[in-house]
Amino acid sequence: MKMKNYQFMSTTLCILLDTRRIKKSMKYPVKLRVTFERLTEYYPSIFDLSQTEFDKLTASRISNELQNIRDKLKDIERAAENAVKELDFFSFAEFEKTFIQNNVLFRQRKIITPEPVKTTNEFDYAPFYKKFPILLYEQTKPEYISISYQAYIKKVLREGRISTGINYHCSYVSLKKFRGDVRFSEITVSYLNEYESWLKNQNISKTTVGMYLRPLRAIFNEAIEESIIKREKCYPFGRRRYCIPASKNIKKALDLDDIKKIYYYQCELESEQRARDYWLFSYFGNGMNAKDIACLKNKNINENYLVF
Repeated sequence: MKMKNYQFMSTTLCILLDTRRIKKSMKYPVKLRVTFERLTEYYPSIFDLSQTEFDKLTASRISNELQNIRDKLKDIERAAENAVKELDFFSFAEFEKTFIQNNVLFRQRKIITPEPVKTTNEFDYAPFYKKFPILLYEQTKPEYISISYQAYIKKVLREGRISTGINYHCSYVSLKKFRGDVRFSEITVSYLNEYESWLKNQNISKTTVGMYLRPLRAIFNEAIEESIIKREKCYPFGRRRYCIPASKNIKKALDLDDIKKIYYYQCELESEQRARDYWLFSYFGNGMNAKDIACLKNKNINENYLVF
């Protein structure tokens, strides 16, 4: 028998008896189940009950011991409800940190703190200054988008993700040309609509508009995680707010006559013939992509079939 569900926005709380595995005491752990965006975590309380005892918790007359447990479980429900409401943006890690850890009504998990990675030298950004001028910007107040863009670009450069860094830098350069380096709070739904119109007036495609705005949305999410801004106050993206335009993927199929021209084409160079053969192999493989072709092995051959 489950106790009452409590739901706050997309977070659902529920006290239940976890009957998946019985303990040596022939009882089951009573847990707090937390569900957020289809992800679920179970937090074991200090109480273990049999199915019969748990069912009695909703009865009007119960023993003093069960009455005390019921009161404590209600305390957990109320406190968990308040903990969720007080979070600016819910995450399991933040909920555990603020509510579960050191809570005497919960069994504490062993927390393993990873050892910090020791580095002998700091990362050298100098080779990237020419391609990423934003790296040379002096630090201003954290509420400006340039600081978050700079921090994220530094992160991806350290990870060797140069092309991602280029995408984010192009996004920032475009936004700066529009209205300069602005605060997060200045980027409203109206701002984004005007920015999109500004790009379209320059004959910028929907695909490129999306390439500029998706990094900005990611930067907003990073700033929320870093507690630079609060989601409910200035997050402009999402349903009934601003939606990033999606590009149309127009698929243009070749006619059979065009396929025949490729198939019967007489190659003059060995490299040309190899390129044609790879293309035809992909075509006859229902559009097998290049990576799958490169990863093929003899074990992928199953009698008269190629399985991948």
